[in-house]
Amino acid sequence: MKSYINKDESKVLKGVAVILMIMVHTFKVKWIDESVCIYDLKVNNQLFSHIIAEVLHDSSAIFAFVTGYACALKRINFKDKIKKIQSLYISYWVVLFTVNFPFHVINDLIINDTVSSISTGEIVKTVFGISSNISKFNWYIIFYVFAILSFDFVGRQFLLIKNWKIRYASVILFFFCLRILARKLMFFNLVNESLLSIIQSYNTMMPCWMIGYFSLVDSIYIKFDSFLENKKIKSVIPILMLGIIYIGKYCLKFIFMIDSGLSSFWILFEIYSILYILRYINNFSKIRKILISIGENSLYIWLSSSVFILESIQPFTYVLKFPFLIVFMEVIIMIVLAKMLKLIDIGLRTCLQK
Repeated sequence: MKSYINKDESKVLKGVAVILMIMVHTFKVKWIDESVCIYDLKVNNQLFSHIIAEVLHDSSAIFAFVTGYACALKRINFKDKIKKIQSLYISYWVVLFTVNFPFHVINDLIINDTVSSISTGEIVKTVFGISSNISKFNWYIIFYVFAILSFDFVGRQFLLIKNWKIRYASVILFFFCLRILARKLMFFNLVNESLLSIIQSYNTMMPCWMIGYFSLVDSIYIKFDSFLENKKIKSVIPILMLGIIYIGKYCLKFIFMIDSGLSSFWILFEIYSILYILRYINNFSKIRKILISIGENSLYIWLSSSVFILESIQPFTYVLKFPFLIVFMEVIIMIVLAKMLKLIDIGLRTCLQK
């Protein structure tokens, strides 16, 4: 199979996803209304920053897509999967015990003047990424564990469908139906809320993972390029495609009031369009280097960024008042923090190997 996305482009995509994630988490929380609304535009009585957050809310889907794509590049046996899971947990524990847990304690002391008690069960669930009460964004940990263990089995079932277009549609519809079924189970009290959250994370992100996987297996992007090759407006189509996706997402949220979680419906086309733009800005090497650096440290940034939504911390991030300046500041802080966490992670792995 010929890879359409090279290694550096995968890092750049992760870098883009990290920036989108920070923007979304910054622009959606309640404190932004009172802290920066006078410095922000309004569209139909909605803060422009809120609209941006909803329209760009695909960072998790991009991560899932890129990971699925990588899994198609090289066959992974069960032993390799366990090693990947172990490696992920080591990085997660470094972030949990050096950043997220200490800041959780600090937040409790500032807000409640005391440290709330944490049950043994809650500690165990947090350590394994099952609970997000202490480390807010670790839901991706448990999703990754289930996804890496199941993707080849799931992939084999869909490979029975020979037509790639039908296979693509089947992946989306299958997991969409699973989401509906899971909600029905919750409605009839057959699953609890925490289990439902894990199930729905899998049902929402797994189709993006599988679409990334099949985009390489079926050489879908090469087919796209071939289809557009002789089109007069070839250079415009990816940008138009991205515009249509974002307008559609705006309509879903602000007109039809649907909190979609439907990234799998458009992620294939969104990634293609983003790649086109990224290849254009290859001429701007400094931007590319920054995005690659962010992408290389994306896991540490993802997991540690939860400190910025803590009630005691977040208002301080709004000192700059202007939304995009706030994001720029957070990105700089997170890059520095991630590099420090990476050094700790490398040191820990070196000690474990002795």
